[in-house]
Amino acid sequence: MIHKIIIKNLKELENLSKNIAQRCYGGMFIGLIGDLGAGKTQFTKFLVKNLDGNINDVVSPTFTILNEYDTKTFKVYHFDLYRLNSIDELEEIGYKDFFFDKDAIIVVEWIDRIPECVPDKYYLIKFKFVDNNPEWREIELREV
Repeated sequence: MIHKIIIKNLKELENLSKNIAQRCYGGMFIGLIGDLGAGKTQFTKFLVKNLDGNINDVVSPTFTILNEYDTKTFKVYHFDLYRLNSIDELEEIGYKDFFFDKDAIIVVEWIDRIPECVPDKYYLIKFKFVDNNPEWREIELREV
């Protein structure tokens, strides 16, 4: 099932992440898609915060590919595939050790760059700018 909502400000994005954080479970995989600046990393910051982690630790892993965050309930692995071009590059960093960790939450930005790496079951969140409203986003949520 696909759910679409309009997020009008950061508080609404934080509320969405809180709702998702309350439903998190070990091994949960969340793929994020959206243009640069659409809110993928900000969503991840709020998710970590709502899992009782330190929001100040959360930064975009564009250059490091992977960041790890500790929260009171789960470890969060935060990937960014923007700079990768193939599954081979992802395999070089041993992604399977992280993607299939049943005790962690896995958040992957730009999951559409290497679609063959996604697990059989995951959650997809698409961020889309809303015309004429630089702060508004259309968010599409889907369980795949």
